Amino acid sequence: MDWNSKRTKQVILGAILLLWACGMLLRPSPYGRVNVWEDVSLTTDRAVYETTADCVSVTVHTDTEEPVSAVWSPKYASEKYSHWALERKRLGVWCTVKQAKVPLPWPDKGVVIFDDGEELACGIAEHYALPLKPGEYRIVLPQCSHGGRNGHLAVEFEVE
Repeated sequence: MDWNSKRTKQVILGAILLLWACGMLLRPSPYGRVNVWEDVSLTTDRAVYETTADCVSVTVHTDTEEPVSAVWSPKYASEKYSHWALERKRLGVWCTVKQAKVPLPWPDKGVVIFDDGEELACGIAEHYALPLKPGEYRIVLPQCSHGGRNGHLAVEFEVE
């Protein structure tokens, strides 16, 4: 292969532009590693939701007496003023689902405490365009704290 030929350079440039455009369209998750604690987890009330599901109920579980706190800050949110994020797995990568409606309201207080078994109602229909596309989704609670440790929590579910 002649690396100096005009055609080779065009193919390489095209591939770079395609990868860049895919990255822009996919909006990869800003959260990196999630669910790093063995004693804290999130669950949903169902494993599979319909494409028109208007709400996903997320329950916080902890194996200790200590509650989980969520620091709701735009610094850690995928959308301005979000306190939870909806993501969809595309091409094996978790990607932020763009909010189509009014951004999630900023909570009155910056830190919210969740005791074991406490639920958070994530109003999908209030902030995202329905119907959702079928696939793997997750709800992310960014910047949580438990036992002096910080991290992001997430729960996965299917949409069919």
